[in-house]
Amino acid sequence: MQNADCDCRRFVAAATQMILTSELMARVTASDQLTRLIRVRYGEVSQALLREFRIFTGANALVFLLLFLTTFFRREAGLQLLLPAVVLVGAATIVASLYGFGQNWLHTILFSDYVGLAYFAYLGAAVAFLADVVFNRARISTRVVNAVLDVVGAATSAAPC
Repeated sequence: MQNADCDCRRFVAAATQMILTSELMARVTASDQLTRLIRVRYGEVSQALLREFRIFTGANALVFLLLFLTTFFRREAGLQLLLPAVVLVGAATIVASLYGFGQNWLHTILFSDYVGLAYFAYLGAAVAFLADVVFNRARISTRVVNAVLDVVGAATSAAPC
């Protein structure tokens, strides 16, 4: 080993070079696989977030369109439509704030635990009030409005349309 021209030194150097080259190739391959995995996962997460956004905006647009059409066709039910409008705006505000600021986004993205479809439960109450105004002549909504007015101590009361 003390002789610099010894064949064993060249053999050790060649073996070391071969080991380092194979390690480098293994790390390059692992890096390429990791890059592909990150790109695929990023695509999945962005598709899921886009789907959530579409559910949220689509549900709001649908229910507000129903509210607009109801107010257009039932102009005499203005006071009774106040309750569904408050529920719609309240639901949209609360769910948007919970969705945007109250959610653990790291947990949501890691476990694909999105909230979007649960939003329809909130909007279901508003749609029920709209259906009451359209199909039931606002009888249930009128009772709810009158109960709220009684609690507040108002001297007026609403009448079904």
